[in-house]
Amino acid sequence: MLTHDRPITRAWVLHPDLKSDHNRRAAEPALEEGIALAAALPDLEVIGGDVVRLPRIHPGKLFGKGKIAELKNVFHDAEIELVLIDGPVTPVQQRNLDKEWGVKLRTPQSFAQAIGKGCEDTGVAACITRQSTIPDCRSGWIHQRR
Repeated sequence: MLTHDRPITRAWVLHPDLKSDHNRRAAEPALEEGIALAAALPDLEVIGGDVVRLPRIHPGKLFGKGKIAELKNVFHDAEIELVLIDGPVTPVQQRNLDKEWGVKLRTPQSFAQAIGKGCEDTGVAACITRQSTIPDCRSGWIHQRR
């Protein structure tokens, strides 16, 4: 019987679909890909995910007040500890949403950095990076194994 030394983190994946971005990826496949890649990571249980349609970005918190309140209730009810947002989030937006939701929030870039540190410490072989760092990639995410 296998034992698990580290606690499992309950996670939720969000894909912001910014309507004004004419070069955006199709939202549903992007969300499915984000969920699948997050689910492949050790010590992470993906509880769910949502596409969040955005007519515009709200500078301080990315989402509007109503959507923030709705998601806060979802995260509380599902006992979510980590939210992974598959899209551009400024450090100010990340800090504000962390405080608002009471969970840790990660973007693909910050999540990859955190996982990379974990890889160094624990030998974990899964890391994630974002398309912006690898221009030839067609997908928004790349799952790399060492």
